[in-house]
Amino acid sequence: VLDPSKIEAVVAEKVAARRLKHEQANLARKLTPKERAEKKFSTFANVDLTKGLSCALFYVRNMSHPYHRAKVDLNAQQWSISGGVIEVTNHMSLVIAEGSAKSIKRFVRLMTVRMKWSEEDGNEDKMDSDAINGQSTESNEDGTEELDVSTKNTTTPFDPNNECALVWQGSQPKRNFKNFLFQTCTSAISARKVLEAKGLGHFWDQIEQYKKEPDTLS
Repeated sequence: VLDPSKIEAVVAEKVAARRLKHEQANLARKLTPKERAEKKFSTFANVDLTKGLSCALFYVRNMSHPYHRAKVDLNAQQWSISGGVIEVTNHMSLVIAEGSAKSIKRFVRLMTVRMKWSEEDGNEDKMDSDAINGQSTESNEDGTEELDVSTKNTTTPFDPNNECALVWQGSQPKRNFKNFLFQTCTSAISARKVLEAKGLGHFWDQIEQYKKEPDTLS
């Protein structure tokens, strides 16, 4: 007759062995900070660019609100978009987005249609009630997901005069940025110098021109 206690001991030993093996395998697969960064950057290189690399420039009057910063950043990462936000406090911001044609199409829709830029757009009325930890997903018309950010815990009101506009959209031969970053500059001159270092000073010139004559540009 088999001893039940011995059977339980054998089973427990096998379960513990399987758990240890699983934990050791997970530890072996764990990436170092450097490896995680390299993996993150590789997503930009591996994105489907069979239809070419697209780029879009946006003028934003005020990018200081945490909601706007988080939503732009999260969706840029989600769609493998590189570029970033060059902002001059109390002046304006330039948002640069470069990626596949499909990704840029989604990003343009996010910036010009779906984003809540001012209080008139309904800061609280459009709040996502299903947001978890400040984030949720919404579906676009093409079935892709868009990361949303809840305004539930945000007490700072939106700038009532805030606005966003697509200034230019086109194609380019290669990426000018490795990832998507935010950079704050003290003046328009220093902002242009940042871009000039990458040979992109004309990007800043375009939104400066838009700000002066918004109704004359398409």
